[in-house]
Amino acid sequence: MTENQNQTTFNQYALPVGTRLKHYVIEKLLGQGGFGLVYLARDESLACQVAIKEYLPEQLASRTQGNTVSPNSENTQASFTLYRNNFIREAQQIAQLDHPAIVRVMQVFEANNTAYMVMPYYTGEPLKRFQKRTNKRWNEAELNALLEPLLNALELLHRQNILHRDIAPDNIFLKDNGLPILIDFGAAKHIESEQTQRLNLLYKHGYSPIEHYSLSGKSQAGSWTDIYSLAAVVYELATGKKVHPAPDRANDDQMHSLKDCHPVGLSANFIASIDIALAIKGKDRPRSISEWRECMKTGKLPNSNTETTPTRFNFKILGSGLLIVGLAYSVFIGYSAWQQHIKTAVEQPAAKTTVEKTQTTAELTIEADKKRSDTEQEQARLAEQTAQQSKANVEETRLKALQQAKAQLKGEDKTLWRAAIAHLDNLEPLDGEAMFLLGASYAKGEGGIKQDVELACQWFNKAADAGDQNGKQYADSKLCKKS
Repeated sequence: MTENQNQTTFNQYALPVGTRLKHYVIEKLLGQGGFGLVYLARDESLACQVAIKEYLPEQLASRTQGNTVSPNSENTQASFTLYRNNFIREAQQIAQLDHPAIVRVMQVFEANNTAYMVMPYYTGEPLKRFQKRTNKRWNEAELNALLEPLLNALELLHRQNILHRDIAPDNIFLKDNGLPILIDFGAAKHIESEQTQRLNLLYKHGYSPIEHYSLSGKSQAGSWTDIYSLAAVVYELATGKKVHPAPDRANDDQMHSLKDCHPVGLSANFIASIDIALAIKGKDRPRSISEWRECMKTGKLPNSNTETTPTRFNFKILGSGLLIVGLAYSVFIGYSAWQQHIKTAVEQPAAKTTVEKTQTTAELTIEADKKRSDTEQEQARLAEQTAQQSKANVEETRLKALQQAKAQLKGEDKTLWRAAIAHLDNLEPLDGEAMFLLGASYAKGEGGIKQDVELACQWFNKAADAGDQNGKQYADSKLCKKS
């Protein structure tokens, strides 16, 4: 994260430089959003920089005496407390996730009547600032490179029943290595308005779908909610124009589809998948990330009418057959023996017809069950294939980032060493070479890294255990034998 150039609204409420929060010391204000402030701070226990987000929703609270945060009025007290508890819960949930495209939560704690979330300090810039600086029009290959890690991250989030709900260019951070990362989960799934007053922090014009504007309290949000927001980002990157606010589109949609914008460098199927994801009604969008991926390949939603409906017995036909049998049986009772052959002649065809129809119905039912079973097996196979592909994509992204971080630590530009170490913190499990390079960095104590021989030798020993020869050599050296 880099310093936000727009620092006017919240400067009066920002914590002063030098403020201590546990073992963190505030160094400067990085940015601000609807739910609070983000600071650059120094972790004195680890001798490194971190980013700390302070819960301070602008429409509900302000800083009063000293560093204490207080609700603006009695009317906002309940909402302030509710959202603070949700802020903490979301931080705890996100801390359980491990994905290179999801911001890593290192710690969450309460102080000053509010809550704080500690995250790594990433070097790079928000997509919003990058786009403003470059005015770039993205082609399909570039968009896919951006989307792939984000789609993998959203799949992981959605499996945990977490929605981001605030995907926008300012909440997609482009790290120095080019990899995107989702930040600012302040509007995540559990936070919903319980007041009649609309809170602007719950939606973002141009990126939020219509369900975010609901006044009923029934958000009707799902995976399709995040899909709309991410599609809106893609639309803007491809055209340079923002998607019209969802309420305006719902009343009278005057927005040009992506297809009508004739973007350069995008395939017809990809364009169609973005237009489908930007459908006003949630039911008309892809229902999951895997469904959207398929839509990108085919240019259309999967057929919703493919499910086989089980065939049922035709009870009317069966009943008619039984009635004939019953009448024939009555004839058998009432008539003399000489009419037996007539009754038999009537009964046997009727019974045969009934049996045949019953068998036909049963066969159809068995066939329908088989088709349904085959469909379920195919769906399970596709789900497993998607999960494996997602896992493979995540691992490929991790390995690329790992190679880049190792290259930085091998390079002569020492200003990149600290960033490389921060990246390695997110890329476990590490190989022996990465462990050795970490040890070497701490042993040298250059490039803004505090020298720590004991920590360096710990990494050398880990590298040796992983089979790295350089690590073994240094682990057996006098440097480590002394420590």
